[in-house]
Amino acid sequence: MLPILSALALAAAPPAAPALTLGYLEARDLLARCSVATGQDYCFGYIAAVYDSIRTYEAWLSLKEVCVPAGTPQSELKAAVVSHLQSNPQALSNSAASVVVIALARRYPCPAAPSR
Repeated sequence: MLPILSALALAAAPPAAPALTLGYLEARDLLARCSVATGQDYCFGYIAAVYDSIRTYEAWLSLKEVCVPAGTPQSELKAAVVSHLQSNPQALSNSAASVVVIALARRYPCPAAPSR
């Protein structure tokens, strides 16, 4: 019975997605998804996931590089990323995640630490 279940599971599995050339989503692909109505869920989810990762790394490393005000809607995070990509076309071939980090850090910089 196990071989039958394995064969059924294999037959029902969706086809494998084509591999990304560089092993990550390029910024141009994120911009394309953020620019069409059918890509909004993906766009918001991707940016939110990168932002959550930033916050986690900041906590682990005891540093603060991105200071998004509490209550900032996801639409503003998306606008910051899209604006950054439109203003910096040379970044379109870069990793989407790294461009999201840069865009958010530039739009929401943290106050400089007081010098001692």
